[in-house]
Amino acid sequence: VGALSECRVLLRFFGLPQTICWGRDALASYKSSGDESKSVELVQIASMLVYYPMEHIYYLSGKGLFRVSGRDGLSRWSCRAWFLYIALDVLLLYRRHKDSLFVFDSNKEETSKELVKARLKLIAILADMPLALTWSLSSGFLSDYQIGILGTISSIAGIINSTI
Repeated sequence: VGALSECRVLLRFFGLPQTICWGRDALASYKSSGDESKSVELVQIASMLVYYPMEHIYYLSGKGLFRVSGRDGLSRWSCRAWFLYIALDVLLLYRRHKDSLFVFDSNKEETSKELVKARLKLIAILADMPLALTWSLSSGFLSDYQIGILGTISSIAGIINSTI
């Protein structure tokens, strides 16, 4: 595992506390709104509450901090939780932007910032989906090269999206 991969895993340790706060806020707003998209968001939060601890246990056990039987199963189940999150993200993105996400108007000089961000998010999601799916299976279907390309696409889209 390279230094970049190590860094990415370590940065994900901050995701669990953020997800807990996100869940608290989403639950409070769900009670007051009853919005259907909030239900989807709550399932996304639940999937991340499964993903992060499994990811952390898998990583730390790989570093020899403790032993875990079925360690590979932890990794696969964490990726399945991540896949669920991604699939629901596609649904939410589609619902929010269904009239504009796939419409390209050449007469329009400037596309809204929100739409550009949504399209970049879609690119990242579409690159992440096969990664999550391949790592969810006992024998994945992507080569290391394909994993590298998809990871790079997702990362670049995410970095650009965060700078807009």
